[in-house]
Amino acid sequence: MTQAIQAQDWLLIHVTGQLYRKPLRLPEQIIPPLWNDILASGCTHWQPQKWLTRLQLLLRSPQGIAPLYQQLVQHRRRLHSQETIAQITWEHLRACIQSGARMCFQGSHEYPPLLNHISDPPTALTVWGHTHFPTQPHVAIVGSRKALPEATEMSFALGRTFAKQGWVCVSGGAYGCDIAAHQGCLSTENAGEHTMVVFAGGLGHLSPTGNQHVFQEILAVGGCLLSEQVWTHRPTRYDFPRRNRILTGICSEVVLVQAAHKSGTGITAQLALEEGREVLVYLPAHDLGPAFAANQQLRHEGAPHFASIADFHNCYPWSSSHQRWHPTPRSRLVTPLRGDVYPRPHSG
Repeated sequence: MTQAIQAQDWLLIHVTGQLYRKPLRLPEQIIPPLWNDILASGCTHWQPQKWLTRLQLLLRSPQGIAPLYQQLVQHRRRLHSQETIAQITWEHLRACIQSGARMCFQGSHEYPPLLNHISDPPTALTVWGHTHFPTQPHVAIVGSRKALPEATEMSFALGRTFAKQGWVCVSGGAYGCDIAAHQGCLSTENAGEHTMVVFAGGLGHLSPTGNQHVFQEILAVGGCLLSEQVWTHRPTRYDFPRRNRILTGICSEVVLVQAAHKSGTGITAQLALEEGREVLVYLPAHDLGPAFAANQQLRHEGAPHFASIADFHNCYPWSSSHQRWHPTPRSRLVTPLRGDVYPRPHSG
């Protein structure tokens, strides 16, 4: 007997893809569910054994994920048992319900619209807090973890400025520039909801731990925490470049505050350009050397740059004098990608 795709099956599909680091993509005519559809399906009371039974039915169904699953296991040395997939699915759903988080699936109206246009969009996201995807513009503020004082001060000022203008400020929650941008958003009256943290690990492992108090404040004032990973996933070094494609993919604009040559932040800015995002660059009035090498490189390539908040207002989209910069496609990145970094999308 065949088994059609049902709302709860999307949890199994998402977990399976994440365990194998390769999202499973079903045919476009299969409409994904909303989170409320999953809650209404009755699966919230299922134990791991019930999830295992459902997975086994799904893997035997021509309408299910059997062909995709076989492709995964053929290319992976480490095979995850069906019992593991069922257990992690149960843990993820239970954690979402207990915390008040939810999931949004690609193809549903809850999914970030700009994320559909990157080369490798995630099939689902776990969202904790409030989102404003259809109604408000989003901007990514990225920079070094070992930021200089000038960079952290600018990140804070940018976060505060964007929040006041009604933009949602998106960053990774790391030490340095990231957390300064989030704190800038939180410093504005009634605008703390205009900040979003995108994590490399699951929402059960918010990192770094030293910024936990900021993450909790973001939730308390109506902001958002977001991840592609299942709840219990601990981040590895391979997860951060993949996280960054989501961080910039959600946004129409990216502001690079500080990045050294060949740094992960600099590579993130380059990938954002190739995905059609506009990248603005902060360059202090006085030379700060190698710490801003990637910023200097992008400026030489023609990226709009600014040296102060006043300067920034003259070049950003809400200024009538702003001229949008359209980066020209490259056959390769100026900064070559290393093997452990999320691969560059093919040029069109």
